[in-house]
Amino acid sequence: MTLHTPGDWILEDGNFVYALNQHNINRFSCHIQGGYTDQGTRTPKEELAANARLIAACPDLLTAASHALAICEAEAELRGDNDTDDYSGGAARPVAHMLRAAINKAEGRP
Repeated sequence: MTLHTPGDWILEDGNFVYALNQHNINRFSCHIQGGYTDQGTRTPKEELAANARLIAACPDLLTAASHALAICEAEAELRGDNDTDDYSGGAARPVAHMLRAAINKAEGRP
């Protein structure tokens, strides 16, 4: 079960992500703030904007990953792929492992 805020996550002004409830009232918001790079300079605005775009896309990416996982698992089952993380039995099983790990991370599972 997914517990994240449902609906569209909206990106505004390059660094502000939010979602509205059914009454068009703010349900959550996230402001991407800058910090410092490994070299001690300010985080570039382009990097912050890219991070904001990634956050805004997360619900869609999670849905896509869930569908892709189902396809990979079905393909692996049809091919009789072994349950390894290498590509000896084809790509479906290792890709399924990566998708499952990403989905678990997004949903707060180990």
